[in-house]
Amino acid sequence: MTATTRTTAEAAEWARVSPSTVAAWCRAGVVAATKVGGRWVIEYSSLLRRIVIGDRARFRREAKVRGHRHWNSDHPYCQEFDQAVADGAPVAEVAKYAEHDTLNRGQEHSLARLASEWRAHLGLATDRQIDYILKILAWRERHGESDGFMHGPTDRAGIARLTKQAASTYITSLTGSY
Repeated sequence: MTATTRTTAEAAEWARVSPSTVAAWCRAGVVAATKVGGRWVIEYSSLLRRIVIGDRARFRREAKVRGHRHWNSDHPYCQEFDQAVADGAPVAEVAKYAEHDTLNRGQEHSLARLASEWRAHLGLATDRQIDYILKILAWRERHGESDGFMHGPTDRAGIARLTKQAASTYITSLTGSY
């Protein structure tokens, strides 16, 4: 061996991977290597290039913050902002920490929370019921079927005004499981 080549075992030790991984790199052409006498002889500079690529990928993976939306993951105050909004703090209180996109996101969170609380208080149909009714209506329209025994609203706004019980009855009517 020269100073510019490595065996599979040496390369694996350098790259902090298993020898079988290095052999797979050799077979796939990821590193420059030739097989001599049944053993891989790996060119040193291509191995170093592969190690640098692996280190960069490993560093990126460990540094990734999980649980955040992709478009806002670089914001320095993202976790504190999300926690404050989730705890119910007014958006105006935490706006001083926020950029424009984050502020809009907080307002969306607040509006969604208020809407769901209001629907729960009034006993209105849930988002899941509304989506299911719209899906059934779209299917019936595509297949030329009429409404069930109960005629009701056919748009999201009209369905959202139904109570949970009325939405449940409407679903039963549309599915024909009565």
